[in-house]
Amino acid sequence: MSETGTESGAASVGHSGHGANPEWSRAVRSAAMRPMMEKPGALWKAGAGVLALVVLAGIGAWIYQLKHGLGSAGYNDQAFWAVYIVDVITFIGVSYGGAVISAILRLTGQSWRAPLTRLAEGMALVTVLIGGAFIFPHLGRPERFLNIVAYPNMSSPLVWDFLAIATYTVATMIFFYLPLIPDLAIVQRTLGSAEGGIRRAAYRFLSFGWLGNDRQRRLLHGALTIVALLIVPLAVSVHSVLSWAFAVTSRPGWAETVFPPYFVVAALYSGTALVIVTAAAFRRGYRLQRFITKRHFVRLGYLMAALGLVYAYLTFADLISEGYTGITSGWIRETVVGRYAPAFWIYVVFGEILPIVLVAVRRTRNVAGMTVASVGVVISLWIKRIVIVLPPVTQPLVAGQWGSYHFTWVSITITLAGVAAIPLSLMLLFRYIPVMSIDEMEEAGPIGSFEQVSTETEKAIAEGTVGAETKVPVGAMAAASVPAPAGRRPLTWLRRPRGATTAVVVAAVALGLVALIGGGAKAAGAATPAQPASAQPATAQPAASQVAPSTPVTLAVTQPAAGKSALDLTATVGSPSAPVPSGTTVTFYVMVNQFNGSGQMQIGQATTTASGVAQFTYEPTWTGEEQFVAQVAGPAGSVAGSASASYKVTIDPPGLPKSVYEYQRPLTTTGHWVVTTLLTIVAIVWILLLGSLFLVVLRMPKLGRQ
Repeated sequence: MSETGTESGAASVGHSGHGANPEWSRAVRSAAMRPMMEKPGALWKAGAGVLALVVLAGIGAWIYQLKHGLGSAGYNDQAFWAVYIVDVITFIGVSYGGAVISAILRLTGQSWRAPLTRLAEGMALVTVLIGGAFIFPHLGRPERFLNIVAYPNMSSPLVWDFLAIATYTVATMIFFYLPLIPDLAIVQRTLGSAEGGIRRAAYRFLSFGWLGNDRQRRLLHGALTIVALLIVPLAVSVHSVLSWAFAVTSRPGWAETVFPPYFVVAALYSGTALVIVTAAAFRRGYRLQRFITKRHFVRLGYLMAALGLVYAYLTFADLISEGYTGITSGWIRETVVGRYAPAFWIYVVFGEILPIVLVAVRRTRNVAGMTVASVGVVISLWIKRIVIVLPPVTQPLVAGQWGSYHFTWVSITITLAGVAAIPLSLMLLFRYIPVMSIDEMEEAGPIGSFEQVSTETEKAIAEGTVGAETKVPVGAMAAASVPAPAGRRPLTWLRRPRGATTAVVVAAVALGLVALIGGGAKAAGAATPAQPASAQPATAQPAASQVAPSTPVTLAVTQPAAGKSALDLTATVGSPSAPVPSGTTVTFYVMVNQFNGSGQMQIGQATTTASGVAQFTYEPTWTGEEQFVAQVAGPAGSVAGSASASYKVTIDPPGLPKSVYEYQRPLTTTGHWVVTTLLTIVAIVWILLLGSLFLVVLRMPKLGRQ
C-alpha cells in the first residue's frame, strides 16, 4: 500500500487531546508501518533466506546429535556442561536486559524511550523463547523434559529455574502484547479494503474495540504498570535461580555467593548491548534515523558502561576472594594464565576496556561507536560465560588430569542457528506489527527530532549553558530533557568530553589501587592453602603431663557388632616398665588418598585411662580397606609414639550410612514451609499477570461502547 494510503488513516484512531499533532502522527505511522506496507526487497529476502538456512542447518545438527549422542557435540565425562548451557544463560540473560530496561524506563516516565520500547520488548520476547529452546539440545534425553513437571524435586534449583523461566516468559508475552493493543487498532483502521480479510479481522479481534478514550487508557495504563512492576523482580529472581544451579554445587569455581548478582548484572549488561545492536540494525534497515537518533544511543551507551563497570568489579571480587584463600584456585590459574586465558582476556579487552573507552571518548560517542561497543559486549559476554562454565567443570575434584572440551561442527551449528533465529524472528515479527510504538510516540510528541538541533545548540545543551537567547527548534529541548536555566548546572564538567574521560580514568585507577592493595596484602601475609596432614608431627594438643620420647604405642581395630558399621579403635600407650600418666591425649587418623597425594586426616581424640588405654568409635562411610593411625604427642609437639593398623570395613546391608561427621544443615526442618511459601508467591504472580491480561480483554470492549 502507498504511503498516502497509510497517512489517510491517521485520523481514524488518533490521540486527540493527548499531545500529538497531525504532521507528527502521519510521519510516525508511515515509518512504524513501513515494514508492513512495503514489499520485501531483494536484500531483505536474501538476508532472511540466509538466516533461515542457518536455522535449518541447526535443526539438522540437532537431529544428528539425537542419533549419535552428546559426544558428537564435544561433551564427555569431564565436560558434562558446556556450550549449550552457556547459550541458555546468554540468550535468556539478554532477554532480561531488554525487558528490564523497557520496564524501568516505562515506570520512571522517560518519554525518550518511546521509539525503542517495541524493539526492546520484541527482542526480549524472541530471545527468551530461543534461550529456553536451548534446554533441549542440552539434554541427552529431551523426551524426559516433562519429568520435571511430572516428578518435581522441590529441593532442586532446576525445578525452580523452570518455574521462574516459565513465569517470566508469560510475563514477557503479556508485557509485549498490552502496549500493542492501540497500535493494532490503528493498523486495522489504516489498512485499505485491498488488504482486508484475515489480517483486518485478526487486528480487529486482538485490539478488543480500542478507541483510545480516557477510560480505556486508564485501564491499559494500570495493567501495564502492574506487569512492568512484576517484570523487574521476575528478571532478578530468574537469573538468580539460574545462578544457583551452579552456586549450590560442590565444584570449585561454582560454589560462589557472588553468583546471583554476578549473573543478574551480566544479563542487564549484555541485554542493554543487544538493545543497542537491534536498534541500530532496524534504524538503518527501515530508515528510522529521524526517530531513533544519536541521543538514544548515547544514553543507552552510558547505561551500558555503568553496568560494565559493576560487572568488572564483580569479576574482580570473584577472582580475588577465591585466589586469596588459594583453597580451590586451580580454576583461577587456568582462567587467567592457563588454557582458558585467551578467552578471558578477550572478554577483558573487548567486553570491558573497549566499550568503556568508546563511551568515554566524545569522538566515538555516536551511533557507530555505541554499536561497535555493543557488538563487542554481546560476543565477549558469551565468551565470558564459556570461561565461567568450562574451567570448574573440567577441574578434577580429587586428583588426576584436567578434562577438556572441544567444539564440534554440531555444537557450533546449533549455536549459530540460535543466533540467526533472533534477527530472523524479529524480521518476520515486524512484517505483521509496527516496528515502533505508534500510540506512545504520538502521545510523547516529536521527542525523536534530535537531528534538528544545530551544532551550536547541541553544544550548549551538553554544556548546560542554554539561555533565553539560544534558538532551539520545537521539540528539541523536550527530546533532550534539558531545562533552560540562565547559568551553568552542577556537574557540568562531567558532560564535557574531558570530564567523562577523566571520570572513567579515575574509576579505572581506583580499581587498580584496590587490586594493588589486595595483592600486597596477599604477599604480606596470605593464608596458606589447607592441606591434609602428611608424615609430620601430630597437630594434637599435648597432654598436661609430658610423655617421654619413644613411648610404645599399639593400635587395635575391631567391629564389635556384626552388620554394624561402627569400629572401635583401641590404642594402648606405654608399657609396665614405662607407664604414661592417666589422661594422656591420643589422636586418631585415617589415611586418605586425595588432594593430589596421600596423607592423614584426623578423625578424633581420646584420653588414656590409668592402664594407658584410649578408645575411640569411628563411623566409616564406605566398604573397603581402611588404614588407621594413633599418635601421642611428646615435648614441643614432637611425635612420642605412633602405631598403625588396617581393617577391611564391611557394611551390611551395603550402602553409605550417614557419617557422624556430617553437620546438620540450617533450616532443614523448614523445607516444607519454604516450598509452600515460594509456590504461593509464584501463584500470586501468575494471578496478577493473567488477571491484568483478562481484565483488559474483558473490560476494553465495554469501555469502548460507553
